[in-house]
Amino acid sequence: MGISEVHVVGYDGLRLVATADGTFTVRGLPTADYVAAGVDRIEGSETSGEWEDPAVLESLLPYARRVALSEGQTTSASLRLTVR
Repeated sequence: MGISEVHVVGYDGLRLVATADGTFTVRGLPTADYVAAGVDRIEGSETSGEWEDPAVLESLLPYARRVALSEGQTTSASLRLTVR
């Protein structure tokens, strides 16, 4: 199954690059600790929806990866697609 869309919620001005092999690059994230999860769907729109619901986000934590990003750092995370 390929990736058809990649969304990073909460940040404007990001650059996303997806490749045919299912990897993607996100550029423009500020220094912070992040939680990344691969899910088949999130209900809602870019302005509101499940991505704002603490209960939904909490349910994804067992399938997520924590990523700490410092200034100028490049890192990677392998995500498994979670079917909801």
